[in-house]
Amino acid sequence: MTEKKTDGHSRAMSLQKKERQIQPTKRFFSTLRMTDKKVKTLLLFPPQWSPFIPYLSLPTLTSFLRHHGKECKQDDLNVRFYHYVLRDEILDELRPQINKLIKEYETKNYLTYEEQLRYVDLVGADVSIEKIYGQVEKAKEGLLDKKLFFDADEYYKNYLILDTFFCILSSVYTNCRMNFVSFPTYGIKSIAELKRMVEDDAFFTILKRFYREYAGEIVKYEPNIVGISVVCREQFLPAMILCREIKKHLPGSHIILGGKHIADISEDFVKQAEVFCFFDSVCISEGENTILGVVEAWEEHKQIQINNHAHRHSGIFAFFGVNSGHRGKNREHKNLELKKQQTKKSLRGEGTEKIIYPVEGCELVGEKVGADYLKNEKGTHICVPHRMQTNSATTSLLHSKDRYSQIQKIEGEFPGHKSPGYPIDLRNVEGVMFRDEMGNVVRNEVKKFPDIDKSPAPDFSGLPMELYFMAKSVIPISASRACYWRKCSFCDECSIYGPYRGRDAELIVEDIKKLKENFGTNLFSFCDESIPVNIIPAIADLGIEWYSCARTDKNLARVRVPDNCKMLMFGLETGSPRVARLINKGTNIEDTENILREVYGRGVWTHGFFFMGFPGEREKDREMTFDFIKRNQNVIDSVGIAQFVLGRWSRVDKNPEKYKIKIKKSEDIFPYIVDYDGAGKAPKKEIEKERISFTKKMPKYARVINREHLFLWLCEYKDKRYVKKLIRKIQEPKSYSEAREWKFNPDEIMQNVAMGNNTAVFASGIKKKIKVEVRYNVARFYFVG
Repeated sequence: MTEKKTDGHSRAMSLQKKERQIQPTKRFFSTLRMTDKKVKTLLLFPPQWSPFIPYLSLPTLTSFLRHHGKECKQDDLNVRFYHYVLRDEILDELRPQINKLIKEYETKNYLTYEEQLRYVDLVGADVSIEKIYGQVEKAKEGLLDKKLFFDADEYYKNYLILDTFFCILSSVYTNCRMNFVSFPTYGIKSIAELKRMVEDDAFFTILKRFYREYAGEIVKYEPNIVGISVVCREQFLPAMILCREIKKHLPGSHIILGGKHIADISEDFVKQAEVFCFFDSVCISEGENTILGVVEAWEEHKQIQINNHAHRHSGIFAFFGVNSGHRGKNREHKNLELKKQQTKKSLRGEGTEKIIYPVEGCELVGEKVGADYLKNEKGTHICVPHRMQTNSATTSLLHSKDRYSQIQKIEGEFPGHKSPGYPIDLRNVEGVMFRDEMGNVVRNEVKKFPDIDKSPAPDFSGLPMELYFMAKSVIPISASRACYWRKCSFCDECSIYGPYRGRDAELIVEDIKKLKENFGTNLFSFCDESIPVNIIPAIADLGIEWYSCARTDKNLARVRVPDNCKMLMFGLETGSPRVARLINKGTNIEDTENILREVYGRGVWTHGFFFMGFPGEREKDREMTFDFIKRNQNVIDSVGIAQFVLGRWSRVDKNPEKYKIKIKKSEDIFPYIVDYDGAGKAPKKEIEKERISFTKKMPKYARVINREHLFLWLCEYKDKRYVKKLIRKIQEPKSYSEAREWKFNPDEIMQNVAMGNNTAVFASGIKKKIKVEVRYNVARFYFVG
C-alpha cells in the first residue's frame, strides 16, 4: 500500500512539477494579448506620375473606408518625391558623377549608339549645371506663386530651368528618367532581375534614399495595412522598392497593391508567383469593396501575422536550431514548451540559431499547438504557423541534414515589434489575389461592383495639397465609372472597371458643394473617360470652372455646353471614315465637325487627340486626317498627334486575326504595350516622319503648357484668344536666345530631326560621331564640340 501511495504521490508530484514548468510560460504569454485598437490603413501613391493634381484613387478609397468607420491615412509620395529631388544641393551631388562618367566614355575607343546618346546627355548636363545652379528652388517656387505663374516669360523660364534639371538628373541616373509630363518605361525580364533592381542601391539611388528618409513617417503611424496605388507602368518598380522599405521597418504589416496597372498585369502573377515576396495581396478590379474586405478580414482574427519577413525581425515564432530527435508521422517533439528565458531571448531576437520558412513540396503531416507540422525529404518534422506564405529561397534549409525543434507560438504585442500583423484569411474577400499556404496563387473574382450612388464624395484631407505644382488648387472628381461607349477597338483604359455606371446628378452637385467648402476652390477636373452629358446642365450654375474629356457624339450635341466649362478634350483619333469604322469609334465626321463648331463658339478651348499607324491604316487615310485638322483648325484650339501603340488589353490585341496582324512575344514578364507584325502594320519610321513634318507646320499651341496649367491660364484670363497669344509668345524663336548662348542652334537640330537626320558632331576633341537625341524644344538640346 505504501509503495502504491508513493508511486501515486510521485506521479502526482511529477504532474505538478510539469504543470509548474508549463504554467510560467503560459502566464508570460497571457500578458501579451492584442489590444482592441482600430486597424490602421495607410494608402500611398508612389512615383512617378505628373505632380499637378492629386490622383483620384487614394481620396476615393480613403473616403470609402472612413465612411465605414475605418481608420485611414493617405499620402502622395509622388509629389513629395518631386520636391525632394528639385533642390540645388542635388546638383552638387550630380556634378562629380557627371565628370567621372564623361572621363570613362572618353577613354573608350568606340561608343555604341546608346553610349553616344548618353555621352551627349552628360556633356550637355555638365554645361547646363553652371547655367541653372542656384535657380532650381526659385524656379520651383515660381510655379507655385500666384503672380509669377501667370507671367508668360517667368513661367516659361522657370519651367525651362526645371526641365533642364530633369535632363541633368536623367543623364546620371539613366534608370530614373523623369520630367513633368512624360515618364520612362521599364522592361523586366525576370523576377531575379526585378529583385536585383530592388535590392541594388546603385539602381534608383535617389528614390531609395527618399524612401529611407520617409520611412520614419510610416513607422510613426504604425499601419497594419498598407495599400499602394499603381496606375501606370512607370510606378511599378518604384512601388516594389517601396514595398521592400516598408517590410524592413514594419515586417508584420499587410501590403496590398491596387490600381489600373496592377489590375491589368495581375494575370501574370499566376505564372510569376515569386513576385508576392514583395507584397501580400493584390486588388484586381475597382478597389473599394476589396480594401474594405481586407480590413475586415484583419479584424476577424486575433493572431499574430507571420509573413515572409516577420520572424526574421521579431521572433514572433521562435525557431531554435536544436535536434528534435523525432521522426515519423504525428509524433510530438520533446521540446513543445520552451523555457521562459529562451522565449524572452526570442522576443528580443536573440538566441535564434536557425530561422526557416515553410516551403513548397513539404508534406503536411499533422496539427499541433495551432500550427502545422511539415515533413521534409529527410523525414524531419518542422512546425510552422497556419496560412504562412512559402518561400522557395529556404528550400535548402529544409532539405539539409539539420533538424529543427518545435516552434513556440506567441500572441500579443511586445517591445521591439510595434506593428504585429495578422494571418489574414482572404478566401472570402472579393476582387483580391493572394498566395495561399501551399504557395498557390488564388484569384477571387468580383461578384458585385460598387454602387457609386451610395459612395461618399472623395476625401482629400491628409494629402499635401500645397505641394502640387499649381498656382491654384484644382480638385479632381468623377461622375461615372468606365466609358458609356466602351466599344473602341484600340482602347484598354476601362479594363479595370465593371459595367458603366453614372453617378446621380444631384449627388454630383452635393459633392462639388462639399469640396468647394472644404478646400476653398472653385476649380475642378472631371476625370471621367467621357463626361456624362446629363450632369453638364446640373453643374452650370454652381459657380465653378471645370474641364473634362468628352465624345463628339449625338449625346453631346443635345446639350448646350455652359460658359463655366473652360476646356473639352476629344479623342478624335482620325479624319478617315474608313479608319473610324475600323476602330469602331461610333461617331461620324459630319457630326464631329458640327459639335466642334458649337463648342468652340461657346468659348470653350477644344483639344483633339489623334493617332497614326492603326493596323490597316493607309497613307490615304493619314492624308485625310491631316486634311481634317487643316479644315477645322479654326475650331480646334490645340492638337496632339501620336503614333499608335497597341495596348495589351484592347480588342485589337484580343482579336489580332481580324486586323491581319500577329502579336509578337514580349521579353517583359509583365508586358503592357505589345508589338506586332503583319500586313496590317503601317511602316513606323515613315509614319513618324509624316507626323513630325506635319506637326512642325501646325500652330505651336500648348506644347509647353500641360493641360492642368493651360486650364489655370484659361480660368485666369477668361479669353482663350489672349491665352493663345501668350503661348505663341513663349514659342517664338527669340525664346532661344539663352540656348544660342550655350553654343548650339536648336532650330537646325529640330529641322534635321524632322527630316529623319540625326545631327552628327565631334565631341570634346575626340574623333567620334555623336548623335544628338532631341527632347522638347530647348532644354534638352545640347551642342557638343
